[in-house]
Amino acid sequence: MRRSVAQRHRLNRAMNYAISNVSEAIDLDSLADVACLSKYHFSRVFRSYSGETPLHFLWRIRLERAARTLVFVRDKAITDIALGCGFSSSQVLAHSFQHRFQVSPREFRSANQWSYCGFPFDHRVNTPLQRPSDLTHKTGGTHSPVRVEYRPSYRVAYVRH
Repeated sequence: MRRSVAQRHRLNRAMNYAISNVSEAIDLDSLADVACLSKYHFSRVFRSYSGETPLHFLWRIRLERAARTLVFVRDKAITDIALGCGFSSSQVLAHSFQHRFQVSPREFRSANQWSYCGFPFDHRVNTPLQRPSDLTHKTGGTHSPVRVEYRPSYRVAYVRH
């Protein structure tokens, strides 16, 4: 039992590293090094834990970051978004985007809808820039401003899904 907990901790560390450094050149060797496992064992354990290969996971989080940026940072060029999300060029982003969402990045940006192409995550979570309509929430038909509170730091637990 302790072994699986330790492996899950190592895999979460590798996933967090990939998400935090998505714009950098990350390969299987570097993810396995972060997890302190051989790349072959890491690949097997990662797939059984997450249901996808490490490189597919990296590809998916890069596409999700690119999609969020396309919608919420409208003045940034698609080439800059591609490079900032870890793609080698805008053509690689366009090909991957077309494969995943069946539309080009430009079409996705112009649609400005998260339900477009069955996009799988909530637009209010982990966005680089909030839209003005997201800065208020409805309470009984009226809008009230969002309140920012500063809290002391503390440890939290999470479950990756």
